[in-house]
Amino acid sequence: RVLQYQGKIVGEKRVDITFLSSTFQPRTLLGQQVAALLPPLSIPLGSPQSGGGGGGGREAGYIRTTFLDSDMRIARGGAAGVQTPDSFTNNIFILWRDP
Repeated sequence: RVLQYQGKIVGEKRVDITFLSSTFQPRTLLGQQVAALLPPLSIPLGSPQSGGGGGGGREAGYIRTTFLDSDMRIARGGAAGVQTPDSFTNNIFILWRDP
């Protein structure tokens, strides 16, 4: 799965994220190998004008960095305007920099 997004640095530890699209490459379907038969499926996640994606516009959130060095970032994420215990807020992300 590949997520396309835009990020905007907001302060020293926070990055606001706007998700643009998600691309998924099916590997199997009903137990059959289909990776060579089916093209990747790209799903737009709405636009600011259309209100698509189910969120009244592009789906948005943020990550707040709790640890950062030259190769790794550890962050917690949150959905913009959502403060529920089972939301994106409770996720922890570990991101590595490609060499």
